[in-house]
This record gives sequence, structure tokens and C-alpha cells, in this order.
Amino acid sequence: SARYIAGRLLPDKAVDLIDTAAARVRVGQSGKPASVEDLERRISALQREQEGLTRDRAGGEPIDEARLERLSAALDKANLEHADLTARWKAQQDAVRRVQELRKKPIQDAATRAEIEAALSSLRALQGTSPLVRLEVDPDVVAHVVGDWTGVPVGKMLEDEASKALHLEARLKERIKGQDQAVEMVSRALRAAKVGLKDPKKPQVFLLVGPSGVGKTELGLTVADMLFGGERFAVSINMSEYQDREMGVSGLLGAKPGYVGYGKGGTLTEAVRQRPYSVVLLDEIEKSCTEVRNLFYQVFDKGELTDGTGRKIDFKNTVIFLTTNLTAEVIEGATRDDSPPAANVVDLIRPTLSHALQPAWLARTTIVPFYSLKRAAIAEIAALKLAKLSSRMAETHRVELVIPQAVVDRIADRCTEVETGARNIDFILEGTLLPLMSTEILKRLSEGALSPQPSQMAIGLDASGELTAAFVAVDAALQAPARQSP
Repeated sequence: SARYIAGRLLPDKAVDLIDTAAARVRVGQSGKPASVEDLERRISALQREQEGLTRDRAGGEPIDEARLERLSAALDKANLEHADLTARWKAQQDAVRRVQELRKKPIQDAATRAEIEAALSSLRALQGTSPLVRLEVDPDVVAHVVGDWTGVPVGKMLEDEASKALHLEARLKERIKGQDQAVEMVSRALRAAKVGLKDPKKPQVFLLVGPSGVGKTELGLTVADMLFGGERFAVSINMSEYQDREMGVSGLLGAKPGYVGYGKGGTLTEAVRQRPYSVVLLDEIEKSCTEVRNLFYQVFDKGELTDGTGRKIDFKNTVIFLTTNLTAEVIEGATRDDSPPAANVVDLIRPTLSHALQPAWLARTTIVPFYSLKRAAIAEIAALKLAKLSSRMAETHRVELVIPQAVVDRIADRCTEVETGARNIDFILEGTLLPLMSTEILKRLSEGALSPQPSQMAIGLDASGELTAAFVAVDAALQAPARQSP
């Protein structure tokens, strides 16, 4: 509760959490499990659709016979699954009641204790890894309650902290392409902090330096997702809005007594107060005024910041990422044709950073250089973004995208023609490809030709190298060369 539930105080929120979890366990011991109810609703929906198609066929209307066959097969499978699930539920329910009855007996008797242990072993064997009926409150029940209250994925709450830190580098590299040196530096520092080798009262502070569109902001969002349970645990602030001394300080900390807005909290302090376990992402830190940057000495040294009302806001459980484009030209020149060690690049850019950001302030951060993206890395990022687009199309319209490698290569080539890095991929997709796709879908919808059955859309290139999008016959799509499955 201290980590995930904001806006309430201990012990109130902890008592409410355990009370709700206990109530769920008690109700679950006598009621029908949610998984059984969900399956019954699914069976009812399949039956209604089957009955509707059967009535249409009896009335002489054309129907999708293949769909009717699939419905019949799905119903048979769902009914078998329901029978198995119901049997497991009843067996676990009986086993839980058996343990509860035995626990009512005096436990001084060795035979009773042995009987209880045998009943517990039998219950655990029946429950396996996905129990339908629970005997008592356990971490999984608590995690589900917190997940329902906050939206944080249950799996990320239950994931072992040590395992999460150990595999952080590999998981970051799956999403951050072409910046292995940055990922390694951040991962090493976070692992050291996780095992207590760094001062626990100070937050981890990273200054991400490099050209625009190379993954600095994406790294912060990815760390928030992997360490804290989602990108919603990232406090993102554009520091170019805090160039004025008075407005900047009051904006971050909250207005002082006697000023308009007093008591509402600051943009930074209120966000961290509500989510003390989070990533703080401060973009374009060099554009803020010196007085605003000086506020962070207290955060860097003591792990706390006093807001406008005098409350001390705890930052020690945050990870702070500061981004800047300073020395971008120097980094581009040093990394355009090579990938030198990060330490060498840091030595190269430190004098310029010290002049702009003050040596004492800079010494409290870990400088992480981001290199210019090579074409291969841009192609990998393009493939990841196209994979997300494919997933959205399949989920929303049941349309499979057929994307040849030539399309990925063309997008990567266009990104190397400008200096916006991988950010240009979004511009190309939103400015060129998405309008083409939406036009094709709207044409199908207006003609009533967009079938509820899965269909396919081919993304290609015309003679001039421009992107194209068109629905294709399934047989033709299957024969398309080099389907891209990022």
C-alpha cells in the first residue's frame, strides 16, 4: 500500500487493503469463481450467435457457414473447459472446507496436526499455480486488489525485485535500440542501488546527453514501466517552461502562503508525493533558469524537497532522468562512424556541460551519452513501431498487416535523410501510412465490404518509393514476399 496507493495515509490504506483482500477470500469460498462466471458468459454469447445464424439460415438468408462451424467447435471446447473448471472448483471448495473444519479441533493432538498438514498438502496439489478457491489471504490476493484499485498490472507487482533488477539490461535492450552503452550504464547503476551499495537516502540521478530522437525520453519511460509497474509511474516535465525564476520555482514547488494557488501543490512535488516510487523525467534541463536547477541540490544530496506549504517530499525512492541536447553536435561528430567507449565521450563533453550547468551540479549526476542512431538501429525501431500498429489493426478491425522488409528499409532510409532521428518514424507513419490505411478502411466500411472475418492489408511501395496500402485477397497475401513480423 505504501508503494502503489497514493493520496491516503498509513495505517488507514493498509487496513483497508487487507480488509478488502480478506473479504474477497471469504466471498470466494462460498461463491462462484470469476473465471467460471466469465466462461459461462462466453458460452452464452457463443450460443446466442449460433442461434442467430441458425435462424437466419432457416429464413433463407445467406450466412457464413464456416463461421457457424467454428462456433459449434468453440462451443464444444468451451463446454468441456467449463466442466473441467467446475470440477476443479468443487474439489478445491471441498478441500478448503475440510481444512477449516480440522482447524476448529484442538491442535495439541499430534494426530490432528498431521491430519491438518495432510489436508493442506492435498489442497495445494489441487490448487496448483492458479487456485480457484483460497484458504487465506496471500500476496496474490493483495496484488489483485491493488491492481483493481490502481490499474498497476498484477504480474509486475508480484515479480521478484531481484530478478527484475538482474534482467533489467536485457529487457531495456529489447525496447531501446542502438544505445547499448547508455543502457549498460543505467542498468549497472540501478543494480548497485538495488543491492544497497549506494547511499539509500539519495535517488539515482542520470543526465542523458545526446541528439534529438535517439531514445533519451524513451529510456526513462521504459525504466518506469519495468521497475515501477507502468509508464503512468513516470513524472514527465518539460523544463523549458521554467525559464522564469519566480514562476519556475512556484510552478515546481507550489505557491507560497499568500499567493494565488497556495495549497494546491507544485507540478513536481505533488506528483512525487502521490507516487513516491516513480521515474522523474525532466526534459531539456538546460533551458530552465539557474535558480530552478539549484532547487535540485536538496534532492540530489538529501533525497527530499520542501514544497510551498512546508511539507518535505521524499525523493529517495525515485529515479531521476535529466535530458539535454547540449553537446549534441560533438557527440554526433564523435560517434557518426564509430562507437567509442562511453567514458571517452563523457570526457569529451564534460567541459561544455560544466560551463552550462555548473560543475558542482553536474558532479551530482551520472552523465550518460546517447550516440547518433545508425541505420540498422532505426530499422529495428521502425519494425517495433510497425509491430505495434499491426497489433492495433488486428485487435480493432481484425485486419492483418502484410509488411515486406522493403517498407521497413524505406522508412529507415527516410529517417537518415533528416536530423530528427527515430522521431521521424512517427512522422512518417502518422503523416503518410495511417491516412492511407484509414482511407482504405473507410472505403470498405462505406461499401459494407469489411467482413467480420479476418482480412489482410498489404503495405507496399509504388514506383516512386512512396508508401501504399490496399486490401488484398488472403491467397495473394500469403504469396507476398518477405512478410515482416517484427
